[in-house]
Amino acid sequence: MTSLDRNTPPLSVERLTEIRALPYHAEVHLLEQVRVGLLSEVDRLNAYVNSIDRLNEIADADWKQEVDRLKAQVRRLEADAKRDEHTTGQLIDERDNLHALLDKFAEKVAPLEVIGEHSSGNDPWLNAMDLVTPAAEVDRLRAAVELLGTELQRGSTAFTDRLRQLAAERDQARESAKHLAGALAKVGVAVEQAMRLAAAGDAAGAAAVLGDVASEEVAP
Repeated sequence: MTSLDRNTPPLSVERLTEIRALPYHAEVHLLEQVRVGLLSEVDRLNAYVNSIDRLNEIADADWKQEVDRLKAQVRRLEADAKRDEHTTGQLIDERDNLHALLDKFAEKVAPLEVIGEHSSGNDPWLNAMDLVTPAAEVDRLRAAVELLGTELQRGSTAFTDRLRQLAAERDQARESAKHLAGALAKVGVAVEQAMRLAAAGDAAGAAAVLGDVASEEVAP
């Protein structure tokens, strides 16, 4: 009796020819083997499809969680940018108020003494304070004005750098979310293709499709 060739599909032309050449009882026996083998293959493929469905559910849940995390990070970065912008806005308002006060002060002193105009070598505000306040007080006020200018410049630079950093992190988070969404769609297509191949009896093809998409998407 010829043994069942595992490398030949159960209902291939070659296999049917081989079976028909056997005695009746041997033919019936081998056909029963083929039937049992087909039923076993159907059960195996059904179990395989169920496992694919389960893996797909797990992948959907994991990637949805990652996308949600990245969206939350984008919202947090945008909130940080607004808060930094508000803080810098307050500092700018304080500077503008001080400048307005110093302008009024200089206007009162200008008719009495020449204090000049703003330039790289002249500060009419400080000149006006020199004329109406003691030297020690002038030094204190001068230092306060210079300190405010330094803090404003430092705050402006830090704010600009922070905005650039937040914008870069926000763009990176958005690109990561977009990449994950695209990868999820690719896996969904691959799973559907693998299920069709598995249903058609091509378990090896289904496994190859899933293996290809896994090797592409698992890498960081």
